[in-house]
Amino acid sequence: MIDRLDRLPETDIDPITGQAYDDLRIILMLTDSPDYQQMCGSSNGCAYTIKMSRNQYMNWKMAVGDFISFCEAAGKNAIPLNRI
Repeated sequence: MIDRLDRLPETDIDPITGQAYDDLRIILMLTDSPDYQQMCGSSNGCAYTIKMSRNQYMNWKMAVGDFISFCEAAGKNAIPLNRI
């Protein structure tokens, strides 16, 4: 399942379910950060998150497609997030 959000507090509570994150949740966060191309990991107990800067990563559109394909194939519950 893919759920889209415009904002995401990086806490240990899944904003979709209101429960703690499970291992099936993964997040893709699009940013405009000048500081990085991509960052991966988890902070504050949040689900595994991939942060990708549209300003620094030229192929970000292709990567979003790959992310969605991976989530569907692996049975992951994805949250694509557009964060500026």
